Amino acid sequence: EGGPGYSISCECFKPNYRKHFGGTIAMAKGSRNEQAVRDSAGSQFFINFQPGPHLNGEYTVFGRVIEGMDVVSRLQPQGEEEEEESEELIRPDHIVSAKVLRKRSHEYVPHIAN
Repeated sequence: EGGPGYSISCECFKPNYRKHFGGTIAMAKGSRNEQAVRDSAGSQFFINFQPGPHLNGEYTVFGRVIEGMDVVSRLQPQGEEEEEESEELIRPDHIVSAKVLRKRSHEYVPHIAN
């Protein structure tokens, strides 16, 4: 259903999982019956605009914004409600480019989806 054909295991159950704070980048998970599915992260991610303690232990943090948080703070979130209420076509903000400045010391090994 539009996924990358692989998934990355959730690291959010490890004792030293990374916490969600403003600027952290985390893996989005797939869902089934409106419930997030464990170990279903693939090609989608989100950036936390502010701390998200309710996400700790639920979604894997894999990075953080090191430079340009001022740019992140200017991004405008747009939900489905705004899309339905608006008669005008609103072009949401989107990321044009991103660069990995520091890489973790271990490799991610994706699981091939069945």
